[in-house]
Formats: sequence, C-alpha cells, structure tokens
Amino acid sequence: MIEHAVAVAPHIHVFTADATSDPAPLANEVLIEQSNGLVLVDAGKTRGAGRRIVALIRKISPKPLKFVVITHWHQDHVMGLGPIVEAWPQVSIVTSDRTAGHIGHDDSYKGSPTTLAATADRDGTRARLLRGYATELEPKIHDPALSEEERRGWADLVGVLALRIADEKGSYLVPPKVTFSDRFSIPDRTAPVEARFIGPGHTDGDVIVWMPKQRVVAAGDMAVAPIPYGSTNVVQWPETLDRLAALSPQIVVPGHGPVLRGTAYVTLLSTTLREIGRQAQALTRGPALTDEQVATRTELSRSRNLFAGADKWRAYWFDQYVVPDVVEAYHELLAQKGSAAAGH
Repeated sequence: MIEHAVAVAPHIHVFTADATSDPAPLANEVLIEQSNGLVLVDAGKTRGAGRRIVALIRKISPKPLKFVVITHWHQDHVMGLGPIVEAWPQVSIVTSDRTAGHIGHDDSYKGSPTTLAATADRDGTRARLLRGYATELEPKIHDPALSEEERRGWADLVGVLALRIADEKGSYLVPPKVTFSDRFSIPDRTAPVEARFIGPGHTDGDVIVWMPKQRVVAAGDMAVAPIPYGSTNVVQWPETLDRLAALSPQIVVPGHGPVLRGTAYVTLLSTTLREIGRQAQALTRGPALTDEQVATRTELSRSRNLFAGADKWRAYWFDQYVVPDVVEAYHELLAQKGSAAAGH
C-alpha cells in the first residue's frame, strides 16, 4: 500500500502501489510537471496517502502545486486532499459540476469533518469498521474450500488493514471550489492538460484528464484494471468509452490498476458493457423480474474468462463488481421504457 512514482512519459508521473493491481486495489494518482507549476490528478483515500503523495511530489519537483483535478466523487479519490492543501494552501481543487454536487450532498459525506481538529469521531468510527473487517475476513485465509489464490487474496486484504487504520487518522474533506461542465484547460508549452467530461460512466460526473502532447489520459474509474468496477450509467458507458478511445492515447492510466498501453483494454471493457446491455435488453422484453432473477439469467462466463482467466480470486471479484451491472442495466432500460411511454 506504499505509493511510489513511475515516470510514464516526459513530465508525467503515476503514483501507484503494488496493491493497485489487486482486484480490490488502491487508487492511482497522476502528477504533470508544467513549466511554472504542477498538476495532480486525484488525491488518494486517506490522510496517510495524502502525506505520501506530498512527499513524492516534493522529490520530483520544487515547483508549486497549482491544481488538483478530482476525477469523480468517491472517497478513495478525494479524502487524501488534507495534507496536499496544507502543503500548498493556494492550490485549486477542480472537478465537474456533477462531481462537486455529489461531494456536497451524498450521504457518504454527511457529517465528514472539514478540518484536521475535527477528525476524532471519524477516526474512531473508521478504525472500528476496519477492525471489524479483519475479524470477519480472517477465517477466509484458512478456509480449505477456497483456492490458493483466494486464500492469498484474503490474506493480502487483511494484512493491509492495520496500515489502513493508521492512514485514516486525521482524514478530512476538502470540497472542490472550481467546477466546470464540459472542459477545463490548463495550458502549457510542454505539458498542456485538459480535464474533460465526455459522458456518464462509473458515475454521472466522471472526468478524464487528457495530456495531448504526451498522448496520455488519466481515465479515473471510467476504466479500472484488471477487473473493472461497475456502478451506474451502464447503458451509456460504452459510448463514453468510445469517446475516450477516439483520443488514441498511447498510455491510459486507470483509476485503479496497472498502467495500460494503447486502448485494447478500453475496447474490451466497452465490448463487455455492450454485451451486458444486450442481455439486459432481452430480459426487459419478458415479464418483470426480481434483481436475483436478472442476475441468475445472465451468462457472462466468456467475459469472466477474458478478465479473470483461471484465477479464482479475480473471478470472485468479477462476480462482485461486474455481474451486478446487468441488474443496473435492466433497471436503466426499464426506466427508459417508462419515460418513453410517459412521453406518448
């Protein structure tokens, strides 16, 4: 879980950790070195992560951090902002209008502390929750019914919980103050940056960050590897991924997972989501189904094999993350039908 910097192109560094390649991974961050300052994409999940990000930035460049672009509203990309803002008080936190709205109003942020001095209650709550996870997951490490990959995977998850508890201490919310609807440009002669909203995907406000001169895109959770995350907007998501691929990036930095070369993985993800949409569409033509019925009438074995192969640990997470997308797509398509009927 300890981040390190990887140079992926001139002036562009990815902050990643070994755990980012696990199916239940940490988030990646991206640092862009411009002529007169720095731009950071995403901020990590905790104060501990934020402090390590600050240290990595200072090792790379003495230039000031000018902007942090937040790709979407989920806390694992937001809650490390505290130490970053403490280190560079003049930094601007930028995101889409929709993402800022979710950070301001979603229940997951309700009651979040907004200063370091006010974090004690959250620290205690998070520590109890993570200790509970350890107690709950410990038996899986020794379960003879599980494969070696699965037991090792659960051991890895339990093994990082102590560090996660330590990292959580002092985490507080720094709300973004600069928002945009479609595009936010940060010009530069050596490393220009364009934050773009190109359509709904993992959330309805996902931002990608495009570095056109280096042909690098930070995709946020619009693309996650090796097992994609699901969420919402499943029916619209493939078209958004097509717009990402149309940029022809040489490097795609996923929100979680290893750095990707070219767009083959993005295409695989788009194809998989389209297949999910097709199966969900077929199910809407019959009688109404429960969520459980939708899930059990779905056939995703080919897609599971493409993402997980024979690895049972990855296959487990495919079922946790991707199979529910069929249920989500089913409800999205029913809602579209309802809206169309109401329009007539």
